[in-house]
Amino acid sequence: MLRGKTRLLVKNFAVHCASNSLAQHMASRLHRDKSFFLMYHGVSRDDEELEATTVVRRGEFRQQMGFLKQWFGCLTTEEVLNRDSEHQERPGAVVTFDDGYANNLEIALPILEEFEIPAIIYVTTGNACERRLFWPDKIWMAVKRSKIPSINLKGIADSLGTYTFRQDGALWQDDVHKLNEDIKRINPSRRENIVDEVVARFKDAPGAKPFEVEVENNVFTPLNPDQIAELSAHPLITIGAHSHCHNLLNQIPLSQAEESIRTSKEILERLTGRTIEHFSYPNGNLTDDIIGVVKRMGFKSAVTVPTGFFKYGDDPYRIPRYMVGPNMSMDLFKARMTGIFSLAKRLGF
Repeated sequence: MLRGKTRLLVKNFAVHCASNSLAQHMASRLHRDKSFFLMYHGVSRDDEELEATTVVRRGEFRQQMGFLKQWFGCLTTEEVLNRDSEHQERPGAVVTFDDGYANNLEIALPILEEFEIPAIIYVTTGNACERRLFWPDKIWMAVKRSKIPSINLKGIADSLGTYTFRQDGALWQDDVHKLNEDIKRINPSRRENIVDEVVARFKDAPGAKPFEVEVENNVFTPLNPDQIAELSAHPLITIGAHSHCHNLLNQIPLSQAEESIRTSKEILERLTGRTIEHFSYPNGNLTDDIIGVVKRMGFKSAVTVPTGFFKYGDDPYRIPRYMVGPNMSMDLFKARMTGIFSLAKRLGF
């Protein structure tokens, strides 16, 4: 395996080579029998103050959609499941959103309409119906708004320690992401209370700016029931389920996971008046038993997180996706959509 500077040089060279038009033509021919599922979460205004590794800015999203429209067949999940791999002129692309944020309607949808690109939004019904922020978003807000460079969280939970937050945008996001990953290891039955303790410690930290963690009218606001119904009625949008609790389903008893999946499906079907046929595993965590539950519930497909292509005949309950986050240049986005990084990974780079 390559390490350090050598690996970075290889990556930069690959991005340079794979982002030009010739590379796109070659990749389009090479992968015309495959489909790429892209994983988004939120889309923010270009001048948005709040940041997260799950949020891309409006300008970035618009550029990315324009590229997809030029080089890919932009399809629904249903169309990909029924897409014969033979005789295709170019690869397919499916735009997906996890969690269900209000900005999917307010900011992303007008861009999807502009390019006539369909999308599927996997909604977590607990946050939507109970008007709760997702716990990682509380952490993003606390770190950003408190404006403190470091904090000691020892004593709140065994997995937590001392954290330093660098000023650079991408490095800052990496530092907050590390904190969220440590919180993710906490038992789900305790996690929400622990997050509230963490937020309180940020508020009380020496030098912290006063702040609040509000649910409504910010980039992390979840969709509400009326907005879910509105999106479901739109011809470009499919609504999928993302569980009710948003816990990592392999961290809770199977009976609880089953109840969470069932509840989300039932609530969404009631809100939309439609059969909900597609599922997204929170954080991509799954087991064979969880897949069995998803099948028994009548879902036709389920998406996960590992990167890769999907071809007709592949397992529709383990669909891989390409995560799209902030700070991704268009050259890097184009290169990823050639599949070059999946190839490099297989080759050991």
